[in-house]
Amino acid sequence: MLLEKISISHLGGIKNFSWDFTNSLNVVKERYSDELCCAITAVLHNKSTSCMPPPIWICKKSRIDAIVSINAKTFHIRITPNEDLNKIKLSAFDELDQEVTAEYLYLTSHCAEHDLSDIFNGNEKHAFLKILNCLNDPEISDRSADGLLHIKAFRSYAFDYVQNFKPEPLREGKRYEIVLEKNGLYGVRCMDDGEQPVYLSESEQTLFRYLCFLKTAEFWQGFEEIRNLHSVKKPFVIKDFLERLDESIDISALFDRTLNLGRQIIVLT
Repeated sequence: MLLEKISISHLGGIKNFSWDFTNSLNVVKERYSDELCCAITAVLHNKSTSCMPPPIWICKKSRIDAIVSINAKTFHIRITPNEDLNKIKLSAFDELDQEVTAEYLYLTSHCAEHDLSDIFNGNEKHAFLKILNCLNDPEISDRSADGLLHIKAFRSYAFDYVQNFKPEPLREGKRYEIVLEKNGLYGVRCMDDGEQPVYLSESEQTLFRYLCFLKTAEFWQGFEEIRNLHSVKKPFVIKDFLERLDESIDISALFDRTLNLGRQIIVLT
């Protein structure tokens, strides 16, 4: 799935904005990155509630137009306000201008947990693979995962992922590594002494959360490849990342690893 172009009018602080994307790594500099993130994720049919534009951003003139391609088919996306001006609605059309909204929503439908894994927000302080927190607690509802926890193949895959998770160095030159607890929480520990306190700089905390985001994306992609070889892979949207890193951190290897997942990357800064 590729987002080829987007145009935004009167959404929050954005009056008029347009951008053409490549099918690889895109770095978009825009003052109103929150609005842009919401617009892009709305086009991508992301179900995460954190991506919904607040009503205060929406007015009668609000509109988002985009061109998206999925499996060589082109969709023209149009997003406009509802009658109460408190939400937005999506419509999709093919190249003959015939409405194909139902087809587009079907192709891009992922559970909310999966959709959440496609977005990195450097402002968020939590780093966890939330769905794993439900594996050992039958009282926790998995509505956000569309019932995946009741599928034997998924539970087996998730348990194997936890059991076979290998710690990964946080960054070169530091004796810190990322671990995954059985409750689905990622953490950082000292390689030499797991009981030793870990102190991360703000830049290292951002790097840690990005690596957690990347490993979570790898988790979901692994399951999708087992379940459906032809599943739609949405672009990654990365926000508040570059500006939170110091110059000593080389991010080229990180972006190469992200690109190896075969996804379009949209970095907002």
